[in-house]
Amino acid sequence: MVELIGIAFALMVIGGSILGIIAFFLVLGGGKPSASRGDIVAIKRRLSRLEERLGPGEPPPEPTPEAETPAEPPPPESTPPAEPEPPEPAEKAEPAGKRLRRDWARIEKKAGQQWLTWVGVMALLVGLGFFVKYAFEQQWIGPTTRVALGILAGIGLVAGGHRALRRQLRPLGQGLIGGGLAVLYLSLFAAFSLYELLPQPAAFGAMVLVTAGGLKLALLHDALPISFLAVLGGLLTPVLLSTGEDARDALFGYLAVLNAGVLGVAVFKRWRALDVLAFIGTVALFGAWFVQFYEPPAMLPTLGWLAVFYVIFLLTPFARHMRRRTPIPLERFLLALANATFAFVIAYLVLRQDHQRVLGFIALIMSAAYLGMGAMTRRRIAGESRALFGFLGLAVVFLTLAVPVHLGLHGITLAWAAEGPVLIYLGYRYRYEPVRMAGFALLLLAGVWQFAAHWPLHAMLFRPFLNTTFGSVISVPVAAGVAALLHERHAGAGTARDRLCKLFAALGGGLLALVIVHAEVRSYLAFIDRDFVGLAAVTALWAAGSALYLLGGLRWRSPAARMAGLLPLAVAAALGVLLYSRGAPEPFAPVANVRFAAGLLVILAAFAYPFLLSGGRELQGRESTAVRVVFWAGVPGLLALLSAESYRYCIETITPERTARWVALMSVSVVWGLYATALLVVGFRRRFRALRLVGLGLFGATAVKLVLVDIAGVKQVYRIVAFVVLGLLMVGAAYLYGRAEGYILDLAGGREAS
Repeated sequence: MVELIGIAFALMVIGGSILGIIAFFLVLGGGKPSASRGDIVAIKRRLSRLEERLGPGEPPPEPTPEAETPAEPPPPESTPPAEPEPPEPAEKAEPAGKRLRRDWARIEKKAGQQWLTWVGVMALLVGLGFFVKYAFEQQWIGPTTRVALGILAGIGLVAGGHRALRRQLRPLGQGLIGGGLAVLYLSLFAAFSLYELLPQPAAFGAMVLVTAGGLKLALLHDALPISFLAVLGGLLTPVLLSTGEDARDALFGYLAVLNAGVLGVAVFKRWRALDVLAFIGTVALFGAWFVQFYEPPAMLPTLGWLAVFYVIFLLTPFARHMRRRTPIPLERFLLALANATFAFVIAYLVLRQDHQRVLGFIALIMSAAYLGMGAMTRRRIAGESRALFGFLGLAVVFLTLAVPVHLGLHGITLAWAAEGPVLIYLGYRYRYEPVRMAGFALLLLAGVWQFAAHWPLHAMLFRPFLNTTFGSVISVPVAAGVAALLHERHAGAGTARDRLCKLFAALGGGLLALVIVHAEVRSYLAFIDRDFVGLAAVTALWAAGSALYLLGGLRWRSPAARMAGLLPLAVAAALGVLLYSRGAPEPFAPVANVRFAAGLLVILAAFAYPFLLSGGRELQGRESTAVRVVFWAGVPGLLALLSAESYRYCIETITPERTARWVALMSVSVVWGLYATALLVVGFRRRFRALRLVGLGLFGATAVKLVLVDIAGVKQVYRIVAFVVLGLLMVGAAYLYGRAEGYILDLAGGREAS
């Protein structure tokens, strides 16, 4: 059947002109004959269906023998029920041909009556619109004649459509009425805005009558296409007659009348497509005017018209449900959320330069509006807790935004960051996954937007953390954290995609927060000429962030979180290397300085992984390998940190320079010996043979250094100190091994840490 329908569609496209002629004669060939022909066809169909059900008359007595045969004991007689199967193909063959003919008839009827009518009326409307515009430009017709002809044509189309509907020609009638209403809108708009033939009250009054008439016809004939075509034509009217001049009040007044009519229809009909069309058209026209014509002197009128549209689309999605006291589906809140976003973003763009504080009051007003809708829902629709929570959620969002927005924060970033968790909550509340995915996508959009709109964060000296820019951008990772908590709380109702979104929200939000705090700290300390301290601070910040990821991964048993913590650890290590590549500030104190503290935090974060993971019992697969790599990178890292600290201290605090170098080399040898001893001690206590071997190897490396470097480069007294200290350490290590000989033999047959 699918192939046959495809062939039929192809034939319809190829023979479109022929079908158009057929449809024309079928529709306009006279009322009664065509109607009687249709009645005859319908009667034939009913008779054929009855024949199919009754059959040739012999099958009815057959069921009785079939019912008796199962009662007989011999099994061979149980086979006869298979005999009635052969007649079925014969019976099916004829109905299949009938069904095929019926399918062809349905396709032909739909193509000839509906598709061609809708497309034809729209093409005719657009073509006439462009022709009329061209005639206007060529001055073929005067203004008064143009308007009069347009009104007469519109009335004629509406009257013809109404008559066609009364004769049961629904597709043609709906198309004619929709086109006629659009022509009337166009004519009245031109009479007021272009030619000033009608004053504003008269033009708007006439538009109200046209809207009321069209909506009445749509309701009378229960025809969504009439209202849809009327609204679509009305939305196209300003585009077709645009002269490139600013006609703000005329345009917005016209849109307000049109949308008020849509609101009236929404009270009685569940025509959601009409609501969406009106909203999209309003947003498009308002946005186009705003981009092209808006100037600060028009602030108050723009906000006034924006408030009108906001109120209309605040009520439109819920009007019918409030009237009939029926439950409110989720998609109604999507339109409400889109309306709130549009209104708040436009208000932000209007007020952001000189009146940012007013945005806080606008947010409060919007919050109060949703509280009012929630109260109305509770009074009109008993037991509709989900819708009540939806309104309360929107109210809380704008109430939360009111305070920071009043302080001058960036409204778009805050709006998107706040709406993401709200959509996720509504998605769980209404058990609708696409809405949860939309909330996650909105968080991603907010994250990208903040880099495009707010980066770099500061261009001059600022108050750290207590400033509008930081408050705006930090809202995005905070919203991501809230989203992760919502996913965690509703984990039982989530899908695999929800779990993936939760993971990305938690891990990505944490990384984004580290980036933002890094930029804030580094920028502030650079502005006050403390760049070295700033570098040390952000190094410690990333190390602390790695530790938080580790703790969070342990708390929620998330290997992904523990592995994600290795990324900030790598950033911290890179910053630590950069930190030690710079000269130390004056005055310099060994170990007790910000540089060493930052580097030590990086090393401790690396050692925290194997230590907190209980010797690797929770590690599996790649995580185990990664943690081992981190640990073995931390062992020489700590040695390098201690060596650099002692060497830099000697070089930068001792004079003359040659003496400083002797002492620095000697101090490094001492540090290596002490570190090797510590490795041996820890290796014995933790039963970690590899660590003990590393300690022994470090002793050997220290001895080689003494012979090849310190003897030639260190002054005799310092050389003596280095050799004595190293010798004592080696002797102590040998004594330790001697005391632990039995212990080592016992461990030879047991397990040691790997």
